[in-house]
Order: sequence, then C-alpha cells, then structure tokens
Amino acid sequence: MKLRFPYKLLEEFDWLSYSENYQGASCKYCVVTGGIGNQALGQLVKSNFNNWKRPRKFSGSVLTGLLNFVKYRSQSIINKIDKNRAEQIYKNRKYLEPITECIILCGRQEISLCGHRDSSKIYDFLQFFETNSLKGQDLTVIILNGLIQCGLNCEHPSGQGYDGAGIYNGVQSIIKKTYPEAIYVHCAAHFLNLAITKSSEIQAARNCLENVEKFYDFLNTPKRKAVLSKVFENSVASPSARSLKGLFAMRWTATYDAVYDFNELLEYTFEALKEICRWYDPT
Repeated sequence: MKLRFPYKLLEEFDWLSYSENYQGASCKYCVVTGGIGNQALGQLVKSNFNNWKRPRKFSGSVLTGLLNFVKYRSQSIINKIDKNRAEQIYKNRKYLEPITECIILCGRQEISLCGHRDSSKIYDFLQFFETNSLKGQDLTVIILNGLIQCGLNCEHPSGQGYDGAGIYNGVQSIIKKTYPEAIYVHCAAHFLNLAITKSSEIQAARNCLENVEKFYDFLNTPKRKAVLSKVFENSVASPSARSLKGLFAMRWTATYDAVYDFNELLEYTFEALKEICRWYDPT
C-alpha cells in the first residue's frame, strides 16, 4: 500500500512545500535560492523527498545550512573589521522599515507620496472646473485658464498626468506643443485600477461581476427602485446598504463595494424581482 503525504508536516515545517505533480516534498527556500555556498544539493532541492515511512529523514546539511544562513547571516570582511559600519547598516535597515510600511499603506489607500524637504509650495487640490465639452482643445483651455486663475505660473510646467483617454491627440499632446517640457505621465492610480479590474482570468468571477452589473442596470430606474425600497420597509432586518451599486472600472474599490452590497441585498433583490414579475407593463 502506497503511503500518502502527511499534510501535517506543512504545519510543523513552514519551509516545506509539497507538489502533487511530482508526488514529493521540497524545501521552498532552497529551490528558489539554489542552496547556500558550495553545499551539495540533493533531496528537498534537486530531487523531491517521498519517504513517508521516515518523514524526518531530510537532507540535513542543506536545510541546516540554509536556516543558519538566514538566522546567523554571515557578515562581510569589511563589516567584521569596522564595527561602526556594521552598526550603521543595521540602523539604516531599521529606519527603512517604517518608511516601507508607510509606502505600502499609501499605495493601498491611493494616497500620493510627497517628500518632507520640498522647498517649493505644494498644491494638493485646487478646485473643480465646470465644462460642457470633452474635446481635447476645450479641456486644454479650461485647464490652463483654471491654473492661471488659481495663481499658478504656467510658463514652465514640468509634467502633466491624466487617464489614458486621448493620449495621442488629446489634452496632453496639445499642451506639450506649447510646453514641450511638460512630460506626460499616465495616472498611476488609474493604471492600478485598470490592471486590477482586468486581472481576473477566472470565468466564474467575470460572470459574477457581469451579473452584478446587470442587476444594477435593471433596478436602476425610479419605479423599480421604489419596489426595492418597499421591500426594505416591510423587512424586519435593517441592512446597512439601501441600494445596489454599479461597477466602476476607474476604481477597483468601487467594484468591491458593489459586490459586498449585492451580497448583503441579495435576498431583498429577489423579493423585488418577484414583485416586478407581477407587473403587466414592461417598465
């Protein structure tokens, strides 16, 4: 009888991984790094371990060497000689930890980064400007006039950024003809939103999002919204969401909110659809 892999080993050894294809276990760190120094690589690296009768008989030299390298990382010769240099490196690494955590937080929350030693005045938000046209030439005039109204000097702009609409013949190309130094940069937040929105290749997930959008489109009329509101009034429970939301490709967080609210209101949505099915008119 062929023994099966004891999956409890994955909980006991966090460095261990198991492959169904190769029917064996390996050290995920050793496989990625290729081992340490000139140590011979055998089981758990170049060949999978599959002796489940004796699961603790691992390739000790490779594993021990890797763990010792991670835990007691050897210093370079110059750091061994110059203790002050080694201490400074250690302090610098500690300084980087909160900075890195701050950058990750800002990235997740879509907060722009700005240095604390900028000598010039920093503008965060100026104001909204109304427009009745989405043509590149009209938008360019509105943007430049708006900046002048806010007291900004537009003689030497260093950059401009928008979403990807009309990047060849739109606002950015028109502005760059007058101000060649105004380098165009595609909005990073917009790039992130588009990437995450389009990243799912799972058909079931795409079908789910399409259904969420279809439910929203169908119920997004005053008459049908009134039916859903009536279902809320007759319900004992009180959901936090009071209406369905549509998907928004420019903000992936809005997609999350739409799915979350749809899941919470699913029962109420079905009741509203049952009521709408009883209507005799198509609206």
